[in-house]
Amino acid sequence: MSTDLVPLGAERLVQLEVARLLSRLGLDLSSGHRMTYEQYASIGALLGGVTTGIRWAAGDWLIFGEEVFGEKAADASELLGMSPEGRMELARVARAIPRSKRRAGLSWGHHRLLAARWIEPPTREGLLDEAERSGWNVRELEAAVRELRALEPSLHVEDANGCEELAESAGRDLREQLILCGFEPDITVKIELAAPGISFTTAVGPA
Repeated sequence: MSTDLVPLGAERLVQLEVARLLSRLGLDLSSGHRMTYEQYASIGALLGGVTTGIRWAAGDWLIFGEEVFGEKAADASELLGMSPEGRMELARVARAIPRSKRRAGLSWGHHRLLAARWIEPPTREGLLDEAERSGWNVRELEAAVRELRALEPSLHVEDANGCEELAESAGRDLREQLILCGFEPDITVKIELAAPGISFTTAVGPA
């Protein structure tokens, strides 16, 4: 097996499906009172690995479709059942960190933190190595990224456009969630960001 292919525990997933515990509608743990903590934790580890693998797979799939089928791939991308922003994020992270550079011992969230455009590939690889070697969780890696960014204040200005796009995307997602909570659809979500060299406000109003 190629070293860049990590088993997702397919046999265990099939076992859960055969036992009618796992389906497209979720995980049935109604009989969970007979489950030991070790069994519970093992399912969590399995789901975590699958979640990470599926995110990578979806991102790679989106990139492939874009390169091979162009605009036609946009229709197929809706089969993922995700928002356009969510699909763009999966593709962005997968494009920034190709399969040969990904670390099996780290979550997709670790990699996402280091997919920022301002982080040079050698620096990114060094942080991935350190995070895997030291067993950093996402918050610990985030702290290392903040320290690195603080050393390069000029990078804030260079990445301002990307940050503004991210804020607008987050605003749209937040607006959708607020509507689901019962708020009127004519609300406006305003996000104010400030950092060394950057200060801007983005507002997302009615669709």
